[in-house]
Amino acid sequence: MRLLFVFNDLAIGGAQVLHISIAQEMLRRGHDVAYTVYKQTRNKLLEKALQNIRELKWGTKQDGYEVLHLDGQLELQAKKMLTPHWGKTIEAMHSPWSYKERVKPRPAKIVVSISRFLNEQANKDYPVIYNGVDLDRFRKMDNDKSHDLVFLGRFNTVKNPVLAAEAANATGSSILFLGGSNCTADHRNFLQTQKVANKGAFTGYIPHSDIPAYLNRAKVMIVTSEYEGLGLMALEGMACQLPVVAHSVGGLREIIQHKKNGFLVQGTQAESYRESIQNALSNYEKLGKEARNTVAQKFSDKGTFDQYEQQYEAIVAQ
Repeated sequence: MRLLFVFNDLAIGGAQVLHISIAQEMLRRGHDVAYTVYKQTRNKLLEKALQNIRELKWGTKQDGYEVLHLDGQLELQAKKMLTPHWGKTIEAMHSPWSYKERVKPRPAKIVVSISRFLNEQANKDYPVIYNGVDLDRFRKMDNDKSHDLVFLGRFNTVKNPVLAAEAANATGSSILFLGGSNCTADHRNFLQTQKVANKGAFTGYIPHSDIPAYLNRAKVMIVTSEYEGLGLMALEGMACQLPVVAHSVGGLREIIQHKKNGFLVQGTQAESYRESIQNALSNYEKLGKEARNTVAQKFSDKGTFDQYEQQYEAIVAQ
């Protein structure tokens, strides 16, 4: 099949990273793959990830492509420009915002959702294709467990790293923060403010390829997000055999089976996390094996790629 992957931009984000991974896999599977970008906001890491795929300049005729896979972030004006090809488009709904601002104004021919939760939020019944994890890269390694807890994600109010630090303090646990910016002064201030300076550590921004090794330095992952459409970072931790202690919100409830492969926490105070963190740390190896099994059975990237390929075939066959 001739597949064109359409990006709104190449800014760093989960939707763009997923889009690139699907494009790369389709190329490996022997399809004719190209990509095009509407806005010229570009990140060098994403450009590098696409360097083996042909770029089609925006506005160039797309008549020869059998499927146009939109990244779920495409602006309405860009969608209007693709009108002649609308019968062969597909896009994913990544969040309530992406549905309201990007998908709903002009849905693609086929729309899929990354979780049942998002379907409920949009009052839709789109096919669900979960974001998958590369089980060869995200796996258990023989690293020393230098920290009790690990937090992976951006430093913003939605991800709520402050609550993660407070929960670590409440249990006397050491915590490793992965991601965020490279501003070490901000990190030091955060540690000192949250009083985890002796038991907390930051990596700053790290390449996605390095994340598995860092995850393996901890026993348990903590996810304190106020909202998650699915929770890919939780799946990555689980694939590395870490049980996840997470706020019971959004798609996380489709990933974590309470007391079997992790813990779902009701409440937004540090004390709400105390018992779950203690239970996870006391039994992290058994819980971690169950977490890995969950990802292998339901959330592998191969399963994700297979399902998207089936959707492409349906478009071509119509």
